[in-house]
Amino acid sequence: MTKRRLASGQPPQSYQDILLRPLFQLGVLLLSSTIVRMTIVLLYLLPAYIIFKTIEVLPSVYKRCHLLLTLSGRDQLVKESDQQRAREEDLARRQYDGSCILFHEAELFRTDAKKCLGQAHWSPQTERFSVCGAGVGVVHEKPEKVTGPTIVLLHGNPSWSFMWRNVIPHLTQQGHEVCVALSTLPALPPGTCTSLFLLNTFFPPRPTDISVHCYMLYLLWFFSTGIIDGYLPEWAVMRYMSPQTTSRAMDGYCAPFTADVATKASVSRFAHIVPGIPDFILSLRSNYLWQIVEGLLDPTSFTNISAQARLAQRNVAVRSFWADPAVELQEEVRPQVMVAFGHDDPL
Repeated sequence: MTKRRLASGQPPQSYQDILLRPLFQLGVLLLSSTIVRMTIVLLYLLPAYIIFKTIEVLPSVYKRCHLLLTLSGRDQLVKESDQQRAREEDLARRQYDGSCILFHEAELFRTDAKKCLGQAHWSPQTERFSVCGAGVGVVHEKPEKVTGPTIVLLHGNPSWSFMWRNVIPHLTQQGHEVCVALSTLPALPPGTCTSLFLLNTFFPPRPTDISVHCYMLYLLWFFSTGIIDGYLPEWAVMRYMSPQTTSRAMDGYCAPFTADVATKASVSRFAHIVPGIPDFILSLRSNYLWQIVEGLLDPTSFTNISAQARLAQRNVAVRSFWADPAVELQEEVRPQVMVAFGHDDPL
């Protein structure tokens, strides 16, 4: 098997590294303070986010405000809220069972895969398949002879398979077939997954699981993506997460997202569907007054909150299973699990 070129070389430091490394190390140091995080969130990002969202919903309020004057009008707002929620539930179900077509190729903004891999100085084996109507490229490496179980590596968002570039060769050399996918665990038949290894997720669990310090980091992410959206520089996020990263590696991490802001459409959505809203707020969604407001402001403006509510319910079901799985299912379904995390991880 031809030995593949790795993007792990350590070239001499560029002027960007000399300048940006200490700058972002200072940023990490400043944001290590809960008070600093809270100040940025409450005094700057939260007011800006409220203003931004208010401007966004003003046309809907102007168009629908007359419905508040009558009982039938208010009932119509609630009905529109219920209908939008039902559509989203149906879409989520069809996505889950693979029966929905969300995209048409002509509507998609596509990144040049060859150019992207060239910019990353990486040349893995890839395959393409369709997901909800969109063609998706996936890294799929195979050893000369498969002698071990297949391993699925998951990457985060914003990120891509590049983050596993130095791990994949070690796994294939040991006889493992390796695939890389986005950090959304698929629905797998019982017994398919024999073990699960989670490491340094940088992923916020439910608000009840983490400290105020870590929750402020989640809110920094939530509000900044909500305000700046796809214009939040990819390199800035990566530099914050790993100040020591070289410019060469940074070029690789940013490669899929440099062509157009449209390439980062999933980044903002991902930040806003992670169930970070406290349960007591999500529970208000069944309230009549909430649904009136939802209908007034345009039910589609609440799509992300609805997604958070569904994921929060799923979270309860998953935790209940792991806490006390049925005896007859335990050996068949429950895989071996190991969690490893660094001292900065919210877990």
